Order: sequence, then structure tokens, then C-alpha cells
Amino acid sequence: MSPSIHPASAHPESADLHPTSPRPGGHLSLVSVGPGDLNLVPQRAREALMRADVIVAYDLYLRWVAPLLDPARQEIVTLPLTQEKQRAQVAIERAAAGQRTALVSSGDIGIYAMAGLVFEDLPDPTPFTVEVIPGITSATACASLLGSPLTHDFATLSLSDLLCPWEWIEHRASHIAQADLSCVLYNVQSRARQEGVYRVLRLMLAHKRPDTVCGVVRNAYREDQEVRVTTLQALLDDRFDMLTTVVIGNRFTQRRGPWMFTPRGYNAWEADRDAPAAGTPAPELPAPAPAEASPEHAGRVWVFAGTSDGSALAQAIAGDGLTVTLSVATSLGASVAPQHPGVQLYGGPAGVQ
Repeated sequence: MSPSIHPASAHPESADLHPTSPRPGGHLSLVSVGPGDLNLVPQRAREALMRADVIVAYDLYLRWVAPLLDPARQEIVTLPLTQEKQRAQVAIERAAAGQRTALVSSGDIGIYAMAGLVFEDLPDPTPFTVEVIPGITSATACASLLGSPLTHDFATLSLSDLLCPWEWIEHRASHIAQADLSCVLYNVQSRARQEGVYRVLRLMLAHKRPDTVCGVVRNAYREDQEVRVTTLQALLDDRFDMLTTVVIGNRFTQRRGPWMFTPRGYNAWEADRDAPAAGTPAPELPAPAPAEASPEHAGRVWVFAGTSDGSALAQAIAGDGLTVTLSVATSLGASVAPQHPGVQLYGGPAGVQ
């Protein structure tokens, strides 16, 4: 049975947002309830919801956790989706009045969600205890449905410009692409914001291959879930919405059946290998570029060796402040090369440029 939900404006107790004197014993739980599947709500979040005197949330999130609530005992306060600041204020005031209060968010409440807003508004000193309960955010939920696209370094980027200037979003997108990070796009496309995602995708295409493996997930772990693997170029012809998350791989991300994954490099370090496994697309080697000596050293060091020992040697030399040119003969060698500003890769026949 769904809980009885009382909008703050219609509930006499919830309208009193400013109690005159705090009572001891108040507690505020910032509760993450994940993507919308009750089975994915952490045990600690379940306990916080069941112990709470007051629960503050957007009504959709309450429907996901309805079996954990007791409307006969608990005060349930809801406010519309756009009134995040008001929700935070209600939760803070209830905790200050001495009540056990749970402020509920989808995903992880500390990632593009309510926790930061609460900490901005907390009184100092705070007359009640506060806990943040982590959860499964959209990035990890969608990654699990796609396979393992975030095994290596990655970034998340919200395309909503309601609280962030669009220029900042494009600037960050460009740097993410230049760093060749895998990337998870949140708040991909709204009715009022149709073209932004395509501008970001074109920025990605300026630094990533058109066939970069990507994934699209809609309604992760909810009714009408959709999951598919595609390419960066193909995303330009797609349509999205605010229920969609897009995962963009890096140059080593691969497809395996219906899944996508980004290798971490464990297998490559076990032994030298001359070629990738059968069926694995060869990643593009970086173009040769002259290596300039650091100010402290007039020369540069070239390393010609096997995959594992060459990479380890280049890492050690670069760590001492020298600029190293590491010669690699295969795409595998490039994939396991150390990511160090002092290491430059050269792919192809040996020779000084």
C-alpha cells in the first residue's frame, strides 16, 4: 500500500517551518534510495526510513520505498520537484525541533542531489546530529546494466544548466574529451533544452573517434527500462530525455556481445603479448610527437623494451624527472603504457624524429 502523502502546504504541522526552540535529540538522515528498485535500497537507508519521525521527499521517491514507511506513525512531507531548497529547509527545521528526520533522494544523495544544499544551510553550530547514507547513483546503476564501462578513470557531467552556466558545461566536456576519460552524462535532454547534448557530443567527437563505444540507459532498474550499446557518432541521431543516462567510453572501451567494458589492464601486465586477443578492436595509437627535455635535463631517454618491463622502466625514469619516449610496437603496448606527463609514446618503426 502506498503511504499517505501530505504536501507541506496542506499539512498543518509541516507548515510550521520555524520552531521557536530546538529540542535535544534531533537527528537528520540524508537518505539515498538508489535508482528505484526496492531491492537496491541499502540496509542502512531502510533502517533510517523506518526509525524516522518525519520523512521529507519528492513524492515519486516515496512510492519506491512505500513498504518501508508507516504513515500512521510518521509525518510524511512532500514538496514539488523544483522546490529542493524548501525540502532542505523543512528537514533542517524538523531536526532542529528534536525530531528524527529523513530527507530522501534518488540515486546517491551526495551526487547531484540534496546533501550539498543541506550542508550549505545547516546552522553553525548544528544543534542535532547528521548522517549521510550513500546509495547507488545513476552512473553505477547504468554501468552495471551496460557491463563494465567505468573500470578505469571516468568523469560525470550534468547537462542541466539550471544551476550551472552552459559555458562551464561545454568547457568541462571539452577537457573530459581531451583527457580521453570515459564519461557519464546526467540530465541529458529536457523539453526546454534540446540542443545542448548534441553540442557536447560534437565536442567529444573533436577528440574521440566516431566509433567510440557508448551506452544509453533509460529508466535504469525501473519499469520500461531500456539498455543499448551504440557509438559516439550514432548518438548524434538519437533522442533522449531526463530519464536517460549516456555513458561514453574511452579509446580502449570495447564491445563484448550485448555489453561494453573498459579494460583496467590487469591481464596485459601478466606477460608480454604481441597482439590483442582475437576479435578485440585495435585502439588507435597516439601520433608520434617530439619530446622536449624538462628544464632540469638537457636530453631525453628512449625506452625500447617489452610491454611490461618497458612500461615499468619508463615510469621509474619519468618519476626521477626525466622526459621519456617509450617506443611501443602494438596497440597493447599503448594500452598499458604509464599515464605520466613525463612519458611520451612513439608507435611504429624505431627511429629518432
